[in-house]
Amino acid sequence: MTSSSSSSSSSSTAIVTGGSRGLGRGIAAALAAEGHRTILVARDPHDLAVAAEAIAGDVVAERLDVADEGAVDALIARVGTIDVLVNAAGAPPVLKTPDRMSWQEWRRPIDVDVRGVFNLARAAAPALVDGATVVNVASGAVVAGTPLHASYAAGQSALLSLSRSLGAWLAPRGVATHCLAPSLTLAGAAGRAGATTFGAPAGLTAEEWFTRRFGSEMLTAEQTGAAVVTLTAEREGGDWVLGSFGLHRWSPLVAPEVTDWSGPRVATG
Repeated sequence: MTSSSSSSSSSSTAIVTGGSRGLGRGIAAALAAEGHRTILVARDPHDLAVAAEAIAGDVVAERLDVADEGAVDALIARVGTIDVLVNAAGAPPVLKTPDRMSWQEWRRPIDVDVRGVFNLARAAAPALVDGATVVNVASGAVVAGTPLHASYAAGQSALLSLSRSLGAWLAPRGVATHCLAPSLTLAGAAGRAGATTFGAPAGLTAEEWFTRRFGSEMLTAEQTGAAVVTLTAEREGGDWVLGSFGLHRWSPLVAPEVTDWSGPRVATG
């Protein structure tokens, strides 16, 4: 089912998966504000309708499971040419230690997050215009290992590697591919799930745990949207980290940080 909150036409088209809430919604709003005809892709029809109504501009809501290859192909066939593709959809993280996790649970980020990016990129490639931009939204978990991230961090690392391969494949077509790793934030579903899990043993809410661990400042959905708009003008694809500190390139040669986030840094004094 397709619904539109505006009948106006735009000269460029952006697709945002996971665009109905969280960071994806912030990205969609920013692209719509830039004048793109923005297609919101998500599975929940209620969240889609709410987001499409709230975002100003030429916005179209598309109910879709990005893991469904046939449905993705059908969507791309309807859309036509694509100027910006943002893959921000992701499954809630499975935050368990390896001994408490099944293989089916471990592979969920691969089955949903990575598979969705692969499906969209494969199907959209012929429709991407010269000068198009692809942004794959990963997570800061690609550079940090924790006892509860055996599944999530592995999936995000796979997404990072896939993004680099897609970049090499699409570059000759004039397409810039970026992998964006936002810092932990309560503005996204994954970040809130993590903060809730990490804070629970100490009797802390997600907000309390985040503040004790990182301080009061956190990345917002609006900042994430602004970063993606910036990347649409950046023709050299690559890996990026994003936080309240801003948007920066990062080197894959940097050694990963290994930390146990389950023990918050309780303020003293």
